Amino acid sequence: MDYYDLGAYGRAITTSSPEAQVWFDRGLNWVFGYNHGEAIACFKKAIAADPGCAMAHWGVAYATGPNYNLPWHLYDPKGRANALSAAYAASREAMAHMAGASAVEQALIRALEARYPQSEPVDDLMPWNRDYTNTMRGVLADFPDDLDVMGVFVESIMTKPPGRCGT
Repeated sequence: MDYYDLGAYGRAITTSSPEAQVWFDRGLNWVFGYNHGEAIACFKKAIAADPGCAMAHWGVAYATGPNYNLPWHLYDPKGRANALSAAYAASREAMAHMAGASAVEQALIRALEARYPQSEPVDDLMPWNRDYTNTMRGVLADFPDDLDVMGVFVESIMTKPPGRCGT
């Protein structure tokens, strides 16, 4: 076996590289399994196979930022700054390559603008969480049958700190 068998789950993305597709699927499986470090490594291998793959850059941005197990308020200041800088850069790379991407891919990529509106952290990231959740709510409204979109939307809600879930 070349790589740990994550099963058959995948999401077809806009790429001409079968290798990029394989690594994207692996990254998506890892990010949905909350192993964000391995997800990032896989998404970066997808980028190496197809540097213009917008969704591989999306994956790096998505996996680098907050998640259910590590929301923004649990980061230390240095970790928050490093994660935000990397996530912002990856999100801008995704946007730079999204012209040929599908409509749902473009919507997921554009949602990152709300999640990472700038590369420098601010004291209160709750407005970013709220804006991202609201943006993902719109993406889900546009693509209501897309279970990956639904999962990303649900996690956007779960990433908000308890007691501060206003949307």
